[in-house]
Amino acid sequence: MLIIALFGPLSSFGQINMMGQLKPISDGEKVVFVVEAWDTENWKQKDTIQLSADGKFNKTVKKMSGQCRLKIQPKPTQWLDFIIPTGPAGKSIDFGVIDRLRMNGLTAELKDPENIAYLKLNLAQRELQVAKDSFEQWILRAGVGTNPWHASYLAKHLALNTLCIQSAKDLKGTFTGDIVTRLYYSAASEAFEQNKYTDLTESAWQRQHALDHIPFDDPRILQHNRMMRLLIQYYKTYFYPDNNGTQHAMDQIMSYRKGNEMVDEWLFHFLWENSLIKKEDEPINYLISTYTSGCMEEIPGLDNSTNNRIIAFQNCVVGQPGADFKAMTITGDTTHLYGLEKPGK
Repeated sequence: MLIIALFGPLSSFGQINMMGQLKPISDGEKVVFVVEAWDTENWKQKDTIQLSADGKFNKTVKKMSGQCRLKIQPKPTQWLDFIIPTGPAGKSIDFGVIDRLRMNGLTAELKDPENIAYLKLNLAQRELQVAKDSFEQWILRAGVGTNPWHASYLAKHLALNTLCIQSAKDLKGTFTGDIVTRLYYSAASEAFEQNKYTDLTESAWQRQHALDHIPFDDPRILQHNRMMRLLIQYYKTYFYPDNNGTQHAMDQIMSYRKGNEMVDEWLFHFLWENSLIKKEDEPINYLISTYTSGCMEEIPGLDNSTNNRIIAFQNCVVGQPGADFKAMTITGDTTHLYGLEKPGK
């Protein structure tokens, strides 16, 4: 997972009126909603809403776009997510009566077409996940024979993909239609049987095509946390211990750069940060030697701390003094590596 914020906010300007009522609410209880929006790699607070004694709220908040959520402060697990509708529907959002017991990471039940489709997509995704978990647990327990969950898993997978295709058609030109449906769609296993790459194993085919459906030329993909989760899952699944597997997976991810500066930079940083977190020398060396110069030329927005680390790695030779470089201290002063060197060392 990325650790540092790299990009400017994706949110648009303007205002949104949000209204509704939370139930149940205790006598004398003071409840505050935190309004957050997903921005590239984490949730960012955009506003707060103070609820009345009977749980009602009606407030004009800062304009947002993409995936957002209402979270009860300071309860980190009590929240509902939703989509800011595209166009006039996004100017006013009526949540109606919110069941407090459902505020556990589920999707809000809103009435506009985008959020109706979004709720259906999430429900279909959860049903698929249940079938997938059962399918995999049976393999772990039994290991051989016909898996009784296989048909259910394929059916749920097909149902989700069919819903994605239909929703994309019905909601073309919206965030849900153009982005969310593409993030929820996935290359089904049965598609492997129909592909022309007969020289590939199913695992190799999945590694090569698992992310093909994502519009990497559209920065709006960074406005939904599923993009981050998909890439994390891809990294965990296809980055094998051997160097060739890791290099192939890195090459595949970097091949999705489509010229959008924000997305291209994010893909590079995702690989860079995960390699550093895992403390794996070969992936770091491969990423630097293969992509660094091109990325730094094509994507000038890399932050100074990352640039400094890249330069340090590029000039690092075992047994030799490290290259000098400048950095800013927590007090805002500029220092450099050789300035910290002790005399005679």
